Amino acid sequence: MKKLFITLITFSFCTIGFGQNLSFLQQLELIFADIIEVDIQQANMSQINQNGDFNDATVNQRMDLTGNNVSNIQQIGNSNNVALNQIGDSNTANIIQLGNNNINAKNISGSNIQSLSQQIGNNNSIFFVLNSTFEYQTLTNFTQFGSGNLIDVSFYSSNLGYIPESGILLNANQIGNNHSLTGAMDTLGPQVSITQFGGFSGEGMQVNIDTFSGHVGAR
Repeated sequence: MKKLFITLITFSFCTIGFGQNLSFLQQLELIFADIIEVDIQQANMSQINQNGDFNDATVNQRMDLTGNNVSNIQQIGNSNNVALNQIGDSNTANIIQLGNNNINAKNISGSNIQSLSQQIGNNNSIFFVLNSTFEYQTLTNFTQFGSGNLIDVSFYSSNLGYIPESGILLNANQIGNNHSLTGAMDTLGPQVSITQFGGFSGEGMQVNIDTFSGHVGAR
């Protein structure tokens, strides 16, 4: 049976001018960043760092004889896009975006999956599609700080397998106002923890989770 935990918390914080103070964003990055260490010699490795506006980063990784797809992407600026596709075992994807109007789109298929997405700014979006059928760890973490941000997740699997010690496979945190999270998930799929921290008024928060039975493939 799927477990869904939703926490709504209201507190006050100062408005941040994301387009004007990148040094402060870099300090926030140190707070939020939790990059997973990997053995580069055993991985298909991509490392991308982009500063400025209107940047695009596209990564396509498939399993070869070494296994292990790893991608670390950081973008600092506004209106930046990431498109990441990983197929194979032992996938790791870490994406950090600092700024406004950024898009993070990930499509991952395989087993032993670890995915981290962090966005600091306003009107940012995370789109995540996961296909996993093997009995290994699948762990995803999403964090958004700002206002008007969106997380959209789709999990497809007949068995998402091993559950970490925390008992949570999907962990989403949204801090600010007018955030929304939508999800389409297999009933045999992940346990979900969603925490939304309201800003001054804590207004406009939305959560919508739809479940279905059986593996039907990515939409």
